[in-house]
Amino acid sequence: MVLKLTQDSDASLELKRLFYQLKLSQPETRDFSTLMITSANEGEGKSIFSLAIALGTAKEKEQSCLLVDANWMKPVMHQYFGLDRQHNLKKFWEAPLDCIQPSGIEHLDVLTAPQGVEIDTKEEFVKSEVIRDVFEQLSAKYATVVFDTSPILKNIQKYGSEPGARNLDSLILSDFVKISILVIMARVTNKQLVKKAKFELQKDNNQVWAVLNNYKNPFYK
Repeated sequence: MVLKLTQDSDASLELKRLFYQLKLSQPETRDFSTLMITSANEGEGKSIFSLAIALGTAKEKEQSCLLVDANWMKPVMHQYFGLDRQHNLKKFWEAPLDCIQPSGIEHLDVLTAPQGVEIDTKEEFVKSEVIRDVFEQLSAKYATVVFDTSPILKNIQKYGSEPGARNLDSLILSDFVKISILVIMARVTNKQLVKKAKFELQKDNNQVWAVLNNYKNPFYK
């Protein structure tokens, strides 16, 4: 899979297109250091968009970039890079830097989702200062950290809007990152659902960019 990302293939071209789509849609884009990618629902292309931003940032800026798979409900980044999910949840919280793996692409590392996470168990809920400590360790080591997260409305359906500290999902990470990007499948996603998702993200005056996405998954024909 990594070869598809580095060669002049359909996959590589599609990821480049998505990266420059973001740059063109946000001409005032600065050197964002931490950002998360989310969506209202599943299947809107947020993971592909996360991948495109991480690759584009690593290649264009030639600075260290970390791609974090924070979609513990349905992780995919380990598959894209052919990596094993080697660490458990305990190690993730206690030593996140030890869980990072090289992607095989210059300037880009990957932090896969922990293995054996039971989303509905109490072990998933952690203290906010633990989440902050993990976030600060990652952002201190890398020039850019990109978080691919779970869909907002699925989080709300499972936990409610104000459940307290839990895993690294979109509603939690929005309190830490500088930029939140809401990926919308153009002419497909229900507008009311988009408004609801955006409202949840902006509750604490977080900066949210909405990106219309007419993507095709470059890894599937």
